[in-house]
Amino acid sequence: MLTHNYHAFLAGDFSRPPRQFHAARQIVVPEFANSDTSMPGFVRTVANNGPKPELKKEAIALRLKGHSYGEILKLIPVAKSTLSEWFRSVKLAKRQVHILTEKKKAGQRKGAAAKKKQCSARRQEIYDKARSQIGDLSEREVWLICAALYWAEGSKEKSYRTSRQFDFSNTDPRMLRAVIYWLISILKIPEDQLKFEIYIHKNEEYRVREVLQFWSRELGVLTDRLMTVRYKRHDTKTNRKNVGILYNGLVRVKVMSSSSLVRYLEGWAQGIDAFVVEVTNRRP
Repeated sequence: MLTHNYHAFLAGDFSRPPRQFHAARQIVVPEFANSDTSMPGFVRTVANNGPKPELKKEAIALRLKGHSYGEILKLIPVAKSTLSEWFRSVKLAKRQVHILTEKKKAGQRKGAAAKKKQCSARRQEIYDKARSQIGDLSEREVWLICAALYWAEGSKEKSYRTSRQFDFSNTDPRMLRAVIYWLISILKIPEDQLKFEIYIHKNEEYRVREVLQFWSRELGVLTDRLMTVRYKRHDTKTNRKNVGILYNGLVRVKVMSSSSLVRYLEGWAQGIDAFVVEVTNRRP
């Protein structure tokens, strides 16, 4: 049926009650037969009575069985807002609420797992890219890197204690490997001048053999050179996360008769600092 007030409608005459326009779905047809061809189109009004009542009953039945909105929308082709309107008066039993809550938690866990997987892949991509940027290192580069590591983590001379031996401690096997390589291969320190000590918490004493094997494998050092183990008093209120099999203590690398080496290290640190200060002062 064609609307009799077509021209009035195009002219902006909305004199009819808004609910009548809201209750009708209007379809613009560009061409039609047996009509005034000067008109660019006409409006066909089609009754819009909303979703069929049986769909509402089916949706409510599914909801009472513990189905989520997403599951119902896959079966009932309506808007989510329509479901909300239908379910406003629906009272769910404790069991049904429990089912929906568990489904929501499962969805959250699934989403978190997917996000974690994406983050892990992105993280590994960055690791690979960054590692490729390093390439081969010259001896001078390794020398500077490890001098800076000792500057940060090693023992230094103090005004009240001017004689100190080389003493470097860390929990990271990679950092320790780099320092040991630097000492032996670049600074030409005899291997027998290196001494190793392991520090672990007293409550991990039962794992001492496992810890020794871990550091021997990671550092390429025979276990008989790692036999000096010192135990730290355990704090039962610790917030440490690296406990149990994740905990392997700390390794302390010492070089015997190395007070001169420590002084060289202090001079190298001063040289690095002087360069940074000079470059900084060049800036306008």
